[in-house]
Amino acid sequence: MIIREATEKDEEKIKELIKKLHAFEIPMEELYVAKPDTADRNLMFFKHKTKNNNGTIFVVEIDDKIIGYAVCWIERRPTYLYKVDKIGYISDVFVEEPYRGRGIGSALLGKILEWFKNKNIKYVELSVLAKNEKAKKFYEKHGFKVYSLNLRKAVE
Repeated sequence: MIIREATEKDEEKIKELIKKLHAFEIPMEELYVAKPDTADRNLMFFKHKTKNNNGTIFVVEIDDKIIGYAVCWIERRPTYLYKVDKIGYISDVFVEEPYRGRGIGSALLGKILEWFKNKNIKYVELSVLAKNEKAKKFYEKHGFKVYSLNLRKAVE
C-alpha cells in the first residue's frame, strides 16, 4: 500500500471515487442530488481549497491501482472567537468497498494528521452525515468528538 499526494494524472480516478462516495451518501441526505458534473465540480472545489500549499489530496494505491482518496486543507479562524487562528479541515476520506476493514482508512487518516502536524496545526475538524454510522464510529475510534450539531427544518 502506498499513500501519496495526488498528481494531475490521478484526477480521473479521483473523480470516479468522488462519484462512488456521493452515491453512498445520497440515501443518507435528502437534499443531495446526483448530477453528471458533481464529481468535476467537487474536484475543482478541492483543487481550489488545496492550492498554494494550503491543503492536499492524498490517494491510496494498491498494486498500482488507486483505491481511495482523502482531501484536507487549512482554514482560518477569527482570533476574537477562537484561541487558534488556523485549524485543519478534513473533507473526504474514502476507500472503495472491497478494500475496507483492512486499516487503509486509518492509515489514510494518519497521513492526513501527520500532514497537519507538519504544518503546525493543533486542531482538526470534519463533518459527518448524521445517518453515516460507519463514518461516525470510524472517527470516534480515532479520537474525534462531537463539538457542534447542525440542525435543519423545512419551511412550510
